[in-house]
Amino acid sequence: MAATFVQSKSVVQNGGSNSVALTFTNPVTSGNTLVAVLGYHNLISNLGSGSITDSTAGGGTPNVYTQIQDMTWQGADFGGADSENTAWFVKNAAAGSTTITYTNTHGSNAKLWFTIAEFSGLGAAPVLESQDSTHEISGGATSPLVASLTDSGANAFTLTMSNPGDAAISIGAFDLAGNGNDLTLYYQVNDLTQSTQPTHTASNGAGFILLDASLHLQLYMLGPVRRIPQGFLLT
Repeated sequence: MAATFVQSKSVVQNGGSNSVALTFTNPVTSGNTLVAVLGYHNLISNLGSGSITDSTAGGGTPNVYTQIQDMTWQGADFGGADSENTAWFVKNAAAGSTTITYTNTHGSNAKLWFTIAEFSGLGAAPVLESQDSTHEISGGATSPLVASLTDSGANAFTLTMSNPGDAAISIGAFDLAGNGNDLTLYYQVNDLTQSTQPTHTASNGAGFILLDASLHLQLYMLGPVRRIPQGFLLT
């Protein structure tokens, strides 16, 4: 069975608290993979470290989160304040109603954009094959943003955002592999509302499937890779 999207949830929190929590609509299935992606903009600057935890109904043992990536930057578009995007995953998740909470250490003035998702098909022990992230801090950017990944078959490919637009923006991407399957996820974080929408392409011919979107954070899953039969020329 290929890696399959099960469910997701997202929230936008415009300051007022130093934590944000999300509960999956449906109970999590035992053994599945969970992913959490966060973007934030700190109005008071100077980011601190944060932590992510969860709770399952019935008081079971909390899931263990492995951080995939963490990128911070400081740009004029943000008035000199710091911003960040970061991602985690859980393997072999516990069953039941699950609430995931992110808590930061840099005060209650931060804007938080949080998305969580559940996937099946990676087995009980998926591993992180590769990850990459980059950002653009200047408004009116025209240069594409590119993330480079390698899947479990040692196939290298790139994910490109063209026309980044007039907001400071970042992209993150990662490939998780398990049970003979790969799951490639891609997300973008932007602090300002875009006047034009970027376009996304994958060098291996895969399509982008939008899983969840808020005003400032969008999470995509790559669809099937487009295979070209040997002896045929693509024109």
